[in-house]
Amino acid sequence: MEQQIAHHPEVRAALVIGTHRFQTALLVELISPQILSTVERAEAIERIWPIIQEANQECPRHAKITKSHILFTSPDRPMGRSGKGTVQRQPTLDIYAREVDKLYADADKMSTSAPLDNSAPEMEIDINDSRSISRFINDANSQLVGSTTFQDEDDLFIRGMLDSLQALRLTRILKQTFAIRELEITTLYTNPSVKSLTEAIIRLSSVHESSKLSSSESRLQAINDSLVEYKTILDGIAHEDHKTESTDINGVNAASKEKVVILTGSTGALGSYILQTLLTSSTVSHIYCLNRTAGKEPQIKRSQAHGLRTEFPSNRVTFLHADLPQKYLGLEREIFAKIKDSTTHIIHNAWPVNFNIPLSTFYPNIKGVINLIGFASTAFHAPLLMFLSSLSSVSNFKGNVPETVINDIIASLPMGYSESKFIAGNLLAYAADKFPHVPISIARIGQIAGPVSTNGIWNKQEWFPSLVLSSIHLGIIPESLDSTDDSKVDWVPIDLIADILVELNFNARGDQNQHTNGAKVYHPVDPVLVPWNSLLPKIIESATHGKKNKLVPVPFVKWIEHVRKDAEDLHSKID
Repeated sequence: MEQQIAHHPEVRAALVIGTHRFQTALLVELISPQILSTVERAEAIERIWPIIQEANQECPRHAKITKSHILFTSPDRPMGRSGKGTVQRQPTLDIYAREVDKLYADADKMSTSAPLDNSAPEMEIDINDSRSISRFINDANSQLVGSTTFQDEDDLFIRGMLDSLQALRLTRILKQTFAIRELEITTLYTNPSVKSLTEAIIRLSSVHESSKLSSSESRLQAINDSLVEYKTILDGIAHEDHKTESTDINGVNAASKEKVVILTGSTGALGSYILQTLLTSSTVSHIYCLNRTAGKEPQIKRSQAHGLRTEFPSNRVTFLHADLPQKYLGLEREIFAKIKDSTTHIIHNAWPVNFNIPLSTFYPNIKGVINLIGFASTAFHAPLLMFLSSLSSVSNFKGNVPETVINDIIASLPMGYSESKFIAGNLLAYAADKFPHVPISIARIGQIAGPVSTNGIWNKQEWFPSLVLSSIHLGIIPESLDSTDDSKVDWVPIDLIADILVELNFNARGDQNQHTNGAKVYHPVDPVLVPWNSLLPKIIESATHGKKNKLVPVPFVKWIEHVRKDAEDLHSKID
């Protein structure tokens, strides 16, 4: 959504915000930012609204951006950015924390705090009487827009509600009349007729009487709603999917046994190693790398940084700019058709690795999974589709996690990244039943370590290298990885896991023939858990090699205290 909105010619950057809020909001930085009056702000919203509406189409209804929840940056306070110019989410949210809070407070006041005006009809309402509720909505809306009574099936926005202000006023009237705090303006947008709005009010009243949804319940509801909505899309794909007789359901042509592989996200760390493995395979005739950037130059730069080969002959590798949530995966139609006729394997690796953004930000990525399923279900070779998931998608599962699909929506960690991986995995499992001719596999990946067979290094921005560097700076290192003394690790080197994933993908069809009960699930982790304290001496030795002072192991809590104090001292020096 953010990338799509940023394509608008007036928009420099966009951030979806609203984690732990009941409604998603949008922070927009214009190409030419300025102090906007109320009228200018409304005009700016109207100009960018069409592209926001397009982005909203990729999201479930509860995550759509509304006009009342759009905030613009000030010219003297641009979004926080890294040295490379990438927008940094948390620093930006810190800069605009006050404005964001005010945005939500103003929206809440508009719908709850302001006294009822003359637009509210005076009548007694029985919350259990749908006809009484419908009549009240009809009368209130008629007074707001100065029009005649609507039919219960009419869309209020088309027939009378001309702007978002009238929608806000009607929301306020309904919220105060029925004493339902959970009734938001999004309730109107998702229930635009008198009939559907009446039903929504009755539902919300029931929820309100039992108890207000906790943030945890809201989170689980969002996951469940997403699954329901996207499964409906898959049902539609299955309904339209009519396999032709020319489709090779057995996959790779028996005569050649050559593989044509789609790899998404090849420029990432893991993607670069997977590409390396594919290039060294004699059975792979061609690789299509679908990335957000075009050309091979970004790949050369990333592979070089990892100490990998940088020769990508055009007869073996094609780098394409793709946008997976879009039609034809964002490719030209002719190229899409060519790939569809030749692909035998798909490794879907592309996914934003950001643990701070909400689930709603990942909806385009989930839509990308849906599109890849549709692609595989109608492709000539019924390609094997492997999705690279995360163990965090099932980390809340009670007990040992089996290598099977987990349907319990409480299984994922409570963060957008994990929740999106959980949803994608369950949609793939659902698709495996809908499209039994397409072998589908899911690899839940844990912590990936640096390589062991190449000269590459572990990304310094990841948590473990950061921990070691911080420890060197402080002169102390945690003797455990949490508040307990039983820390264990099951890390897998990045080059080894790349080899494992490719092998699993290539052999998945054989597994599918043996197990016809849907998607295959793999946990490519080290089966031997290694105690952290057994690694500590080697870490200390390597980190302080050639240095006079050695790192001193301290309790985890004490190490955290030192990190916080050091950060506070640094901030005080900057101030």
